[in-house]
Amino acid sequence: MKINLNGDKMECNKCQGTGWYKVPNHRLEIMENVECMDCLLNQQFKDHLKEELTRLIVNTSPQKLAQIVAQLVVNSVDRNENDDIQRIEGIIHTKNVINALALAEAYSQ
Repeated sequence: MKINLNGDKMECNKCQGTGWYKVPNHRLEIMENVECMDCLLNQQFKDHLKEELTRLIVNTSPQKLAQIVAQLVVNSVDRNENDDIQRIEGIIHTKNVINALALAEAYSQ
């Protein structure tokens, strides 16, 4: 999935973001599903970037990393109209680290 200059997600022209598209098999006279190589290569590139970025920032201080993650989670929850920022306040008051990490992981996807 690509992002255009306006920040909107653009779908793949071949598979419309599904990862598969149909091609005719003239020998069997059927339509076959074929994995979209453009999407697969794009995903592999993103995975490579994640690994390299992890290697780059692995020695950063835990406080700085926690600050960055907290900022990303708060901003993501605030942007999501289906989520409530008060949810984060509840997690902080109950000191529920497991829910805080689950929320961060959910928004990282």
